[in-house]
Amino acid sequence: MAVGLQPAQAQTSEYYLLRAESGHMWVIQNGQVVREWNVDGDLEIPLTVIDTVRTYGYRPGDVGTEYALDGQMTGEHYPWVDGCGASWLDGTTDGQFAYAIQYTGNRPVCRFDLNWTNPTLLFNCPPGEQWDALTYDPTDDTFWITGRNNVLAQLDRSGNVLQRFTIPGGGRSAGLAYDAADDTFWMYRGGDLIQQYSKSGQLLQSHNVAGVSGNVWGGEFQFSPGGCVYTVKKSKSKRGCENCPEKGSDFRTDSECEDVKDCAKKLKTTIACPRGGNGICKIKGKVKSCG
Repeated sequence: MAVGLQPAQAQTSEYYLLRAESGHMWVIQNGQVVREWNVDGDLEIPLTVIDTVRTYGYRPGDVGTEYALDGQMTGEHYPWVDGCGASWLDGTTDGQFAYAIQYTGNRPVCRFDLNWTNPTLLFNCPPGEQWDALTYDPTDDTFWITGRNNVLAQLDRSGNVLQRFTIPGGGRSAGLAYDAADDTFWMYRGGDLIQQYSKSGQLLQSHNVAGVSGNVWGGEFQFSPGGCVYTVKKSKSKRGCENCPEKGSDFRTDSECEDVKDCAKKLKTTIACPRGGNGICKIKGKVKSCG
C-alpha cells in the first residue's frame, strides 16, 4: 500500500535500485516494479545508467558488469581496481566519469573512468556522519549525499557543504538518485519503502513498492547528457543571487544537438538563481561542446 500519493503519481522516470548479496536489480516507475533481473555478481553495488547499466564491485575480488537497459548482459565486466580505497557503496555519473562513495573512513568520494578504471580521490565527505549514498546534479555541477544520519547535503566538487537539511527519520537512506524529469531526489529507506525529496529537503511522497526488499545500496536514474554546453565568459548577479555560475565554468543548456555545429556559437541568457537562492543571473558564453 502506498503512503501519500497514489502510484500513478509517483516518479515518471525509471529508478534503478540494486540489492547487494543475492544481487538483484529492480527498475521502478510510477511506484511499481516494471523490470527486474538477477545481477551476475553477489556484491555489485555502485552503478551508473547512461545508455547501459554499469555496476562495480564492493571490495577487492568483486567484479562489476554491464547490462543493457532490459537487463541482458553485454559481455563487458569491470574487475575491481586498486588505487582509491575499498568497500564501495552508491555510485553516480556526470556523463563523462563515474563516481562512488566508500563505506570506510571519512567516506571518500572517488572519480573513475566510465569503465570503472583509473580511480582518483575527489573529496572526503564531511566528518562525523555515516554517509552511504551519492548522486550527481547536472543543473549546477554538484553532488548530493545522505546516509544513516537523516541528513541530505549538497557538496561542491571540493567537498564543501553548500546546503544541508534534516529529513524525516525512518531507517537508513541508500540509493540516492537525482531525477532530471522533475528536479527532485529519490532514495531507498529500508524494507520496501522509497521516498521523494525536494532540493530544500522537503518530503514530497513515499511509496511501498511490492517486491523490493533486502540489502539495497545502489540507486540511479538514467543520466541524459543534455544539449549544448557553453563556457561562461560573463556572469552577472542581479537581485542578490550569490550562486551565479563562475566565469570559465561550463553551463549546460536544454538545446538539443547531435554535434557542436547544431549549437549557437554564443549564448546570452537569464536564469533563476541556482540552488534556490534569491535573484537571477545574466550569463554570456561561448559554445564548447554538445552533450
